Amino acid sequence: MRKCIGVVGSLIVLLFLNVTAFASDGIPEVGFTQDTQFEDTQFQDKTMVAEDVEVLSPEEYEEILEEVSKYAESCVTPERVEEMKKFRQEAESIVAQFLNGTAFAWFTQDTQLQDAQFEDAQFEDTQFEDTQFEDTQFQDKAMVAEDVEVLSLEEYEEILEEVSKYAEAYVTPERVEEMKRLRQEVEESLIMQLVDENIITSKATLESIKREAALCLHDGLSAADISLIGIHHARIARDDAKKLYKDEGQTVEMKRDAFRHMTWNFTSSRDVGEGKTRIATINHEWYVVIQNAVNQYEKDRFNYYLAAYQSELAWGTVTTTDLLNMAIADADVYAIAHRDALIQKCKGSLAMFNATFSNANIMDLWNNKIGIDYAKSNPTASTNTVFTLAWNRGELIKHEGAAAVTASKRSIVYRSNWWYIK
Repeated sequence: MRKCIGVVGSLIVLLFLNVTAFASDGIPEVGFTQDTQFEDTQFQDKTMVAEDVEVLSPEEYEEILEEVSKYAESCVTPERVEEMKKFRQEAESIVAQFLNGTAFAWFTQDTQLQDAQFEDAQFEDTQFEDTQFEDTQFQDKAMVAEDVEVLSLEEYEEILEEVSKYAEAYVTPERVEEMKRLRQEVEESLIMQLVDENIITSKATLESIKREAALCLHDGLSAADISLIGIHHARIARDDAKKLYKDEGQTVEMKRDAFRHMTWNFTSSRDVGEGKTRIATINHEWYVVIQNAVNQYEKDRFNYYLAAYQSELAWGTVTTTDLLNMAIADADVYAIAHRDALIQKCKGSLAMFNATFSNANIMDLWNNKIGIDYAKSNPTASTNTVFTLAWNRGELIKHEGAAAVTASKRSIVYRSNWWYIK
């Protein structure tokens, strides 16, 4: 009986090792796939080892294996089978959590985020205010580590063309009217009352703030949620970061940037809720990615309306402001479809994901996720405390260089749900 229990225990250990092995290289694989190295037991022939190594003869080895096999067969009883079913179910649950991003804190080296489960994964860059509203850029291979899989520029542009065509077809009169309603709600809400000259920048324009807020309303947030997450908590994180730290360089140390992203997500998740923070911050990050394409579409639509309504303009029945508002409404719908189509393309290709998200994006996604987990594990701590703890433990990405944003970290973000809503 004791020997049988030992066999069962060994099998449990093997299951556990199979699960934990996924975390060792940061690239999870599901269960017993073809990539898993479960090799057959092989007799180690004497000719394959050093001369002074003591090895059984093939006959002796096979005889012992026969005994082991018979013993193992006798241990298979209904009771033990049921027990192992329970362990297997538990192991499958752990693997499923990992693939959803919920077990990240469990395997990250030196991470001690007590109850952090990285489940309702937050992801994203900091604020609707002073944030990095950059043009959509192809992530050139020269900007990332050598072992990062990236599409060629031609491949990337071909996929973007497909995405653009899909998004254009998505723009229908019914959807345009719905987005007009949401944009009007933004205009009349507390969001616009909180926007001041300290928030508006060359990157975070008034128009980009309105469109990003409309995206969030479309995805289920209220105007009050957006005001708290995208303006109030974002402003506090930005101002505190400016007072406390400075960035030494994109490939050296970016403490101000890391503090801003982590603590913004920490306070917002703690005070407003993880799920709502997640929606707002995902949409912010995606708007950074798609903004250039959306702006170009808006310009194209304005030029189209300008040509189509020449007579009405001449007679004064419409104005250029009317035409611009029509183009804006079309672009609001286009933004939703462009984002959703890109998400699907990235889900299907790590190379596409890497070409779409810059090192700065990955750093923000990662550090924002750390912030949201500390809100669960240390909700009563100060922002300075949680940031210092995470920084000293090496849990944060500290700069945008390839040495910090490694292929492994990119793969972890890609295989999580930190960068998309659904």
